[in-house]
Amino acid sequence: MSQDPVESVQLPASPAHESEPAQGAICNDTPLKQNSHSVETGHQNIDALRVFLDEELDPTRWHNGGSEFLNTAFKDITTSGRIQEFLKGSKTYDSQKKRWRLSRKPTDEKALYPGFSKILDEILTFPAFNVQNRQAVSCHHTKITHQNDGNNLLTTSPDFVILGHSGRSFKENDFPDTPTYAQCVSPIEIKTNARKGSLRRNVLQAASYARQCFIEQHNRLKVYSILITETAVRLLQFDRGGIMHSEVCNIHKHPEIFVRIILGLASDGEDVGLDDTIFWENGERWLRTLDSKGVPVLYQIVGDSPVFIRRTICGRGTFCWVVRDPQSGEEYLVKEYWRSEEREPETTFLDLVKDLTGVGQMVAHEYDERKTIVFLRGFDEAPAGFKNRIWCRVTLVRYGESLDDFEDPLHLLYAYRDIASAELGLWSIGMVHRDVTIMNTVLGSDKDLVGWRGVLIDLDMAALTTRRESLESTDTRTGSRAFQSINVLRSYVKTIKETQKGRKKARKASLKLEVKPEVKPCPHDFLDDLESLFYILCWICYRRGHDGKKLTDLPQFLEYWDSEKAESALEYKSSFLSKPVPELPSYFRRGSAFKFLLEGLRERFLQISVLKSSGRDIDQERGTLEATHPKASAHIRVFIQLVDQAIEKWKHPEVEVKGPKIPVGFATAAEIAALDADESDGPYPETTLLQPRTPIRCGASTSTSMGTSIPAPTAVNSIKRPRNLSSSGESEDELPSIASIHEHIPRRSFDLRGQPDSTADDDSPLRSKLPKRKKAKAE
Repeated sequence: MSQDPVESVQLPASPAHESEPAQGAICNDTPLKQNSHSVETGHQNIDALRVFLDEELDPTRWHNGGSEFLNTAFKDITTSGRIQEFLKGSKTYDSQKKRWRLSRKPTDEKALYPGFSKILDEILTFPAFNVQNRQAVSCHHTKITHQNDGNNLLTTSPDFVILGHSGRSFKENDFPDTPTYAQCVSPIEIKTNARKGSLRRNVLQAASYARQCFIEQHNRLKVYSILITETAVRLLQFDRGGIMHSEVCNIHKHPEIFVRIILGLASDGEDVGLDDTIFWENGERWLRTLDSKGVPVLYQIVGDSPVFIRRTICGRGTFCWVVRDPQSGEEYLVKEYWRSEEREPETTFLDLVKDLTGVGQMVAHEYDERKTIVFLRGFDEAPAGFKNRIWCRVTLVRYGESLDDFEDPLHLLYAYRDIASAELGLWSIGMVHRDVTIMNTVLGSDKDLVGWRGVLIDLDMAALTTRRESLESTDTRTGSRAFQSINVLRSYVKTIKETQKGRKKARKASLKLEVKPEVKPCPHDFLDDLESLFYILCWICYRRGHDGKKLTDLPQFLEYWDSEKAESALEYKSSFLSKPVPELPSYFRRGSAFKFLLEGLRERFLQISVLKSSGRDIDQERGTLEATHPKASAHIRVFIQLVDQAIEKWKHPEVEVKGPKIPVGFATAAEIAALDADESDGPYPETTLLQPRTPIRCGASTSTSMGTSIPAPTAVNSIKRPRNLSSSGESEDELPSIASIHEHIPRRSFDLRGQPDSTADDDSPLRSKLPKRKKAKAE
């Protein structure tokens, strides 16, 4: 189709106060900023959502497509001849006056609704355009509910939406009585020239609609929208790279372009950003992908909807589906997301963990060269400063539900133990997970299969411990808010401090939390992953009642952990670490096993958080995470032994279990030496610390594929402290790997019940480093 030039299209002069976003969109390798993926309870209101959208769609994620975007968008949607035929016979376009029949000087945008309603309806019903199953609906007076966006039901009201039904993209066979985002093909926002406001404000308003289309439709590659006034239109494209917008086009001077854009907004399939590999057929939803041999295969989607949705516009945009092979009946987990082109593919890590016990396994994967941000935006090559994202789909072995769905407390401890062992397994092959959350820690499909009772999944944020390209604090901003370590949360506070709007707030937070502005947060390492595991166990235990059932409402301190504000989560987690753990529900009190475990972990992470706050936990000159913690495996193994001791306390509540006294970090020098000399896993003889790749079952022989057997311990406490201790509780000739980096920090010993060691130095300032917890109205 021949295209009319857009030579006369010009951007209006921006108001003096408005700063136009910079060209070029950067899709960061690791999330650096807060985004609109709301916490479990959802955003409080639309204004709160748009604050996070404002940061998510920062100026680096804007691209001005100019007149080229207008000329190329939907270029094959129809012919120029058909558009001319429409304009000549149109009742809404005056061919003599060369303008649409709209109010010239509307008092407000409501005065434009009737005119645009007629224009949209006439375009979509013109026979030659053959638009099917589409309808433009005025809904400025209708509050459309946000579904699948947390527990708070937000509503928004676009001025118009183009709705769709039937075909392969929509389950419904007719238009809804009340507009929904599940059937919204494209939202439309109308303004007047006199009151149009800033471009950024209008785009953020349209972004709140586009975001909901991504969330509720599950198969959107991109979402189009338009900003329109009585004289002009601006085309918007939202995708995982951010926002691309056109220049302003005069709809009266260029009616052909305007008609083509409206037809594009009402189109179908990939033209409008609908992924045709996820489709409806005979009331069932299907997913087309590749099997392990690279052969196309169809899977039926179980439950029709994803089991996980990343509720953002920019970034990975992760969706996870449970699918079933109609031939074998076997179920898989299919994960699709958009990775940064510069980032190592998750499949690289999944190949490395093949057959590694307790770590999720890959079945197949696929990429599509047409599904990149560069391709979706029609670029011949990426503009300067632009970083591309690539669509990925991975088929994985399906395990059980979330760790939070355990059968009984002992089942939880066994699964938790195997997940901690999986963390050790990752480190043993030179990998750190960096995204340990309750969604990524799942139950095994067989609760009696030792090593697989709990499984650690999702490696798309993993990193190799040998990586040298970056040890900066930007590596730390991963994971879900409720489970992020103190170190990771400090990196968010630092980010807020660096933003113009957040400087004053960050200064206040810096004083309150004693985060020195010149100290960089340490890179995300295995200690951050272990701390996330600690918060997961706290989350599971404290969100249940005495009867073991999940509470309807989160305890207040857990709500703060999951706060939209990183500084609030940091403050309340710091406070939590500084005091003995709260009383547990009676469901978890048998043998004090869980209190024993949580208190032991809390004291250790309290010390680690103080050490890391100094910014001296990492020797930057060594250049790799691996070199940072040469004794890392010993620290992880001590974590596992704490879980083992808790298991023993639960199974034998009458037997006293004494844990090792730890001066700093997780493992003393003596413990490290003992673990190096003895591969036994201490008081729990059923599994190995470093899991073999061939799993064993409970009650089976303890011989493993590694060629070693695991002897039953003669005593419950198998770790002994050295005799030649200094006054600080350390061996004089050997220091723990972490402690050696912090010689200037006073040390204090605690036993596993959280009580100070009477032989240790009582002048430790550890507790004074963290703020006192604020009193809540209802704890």
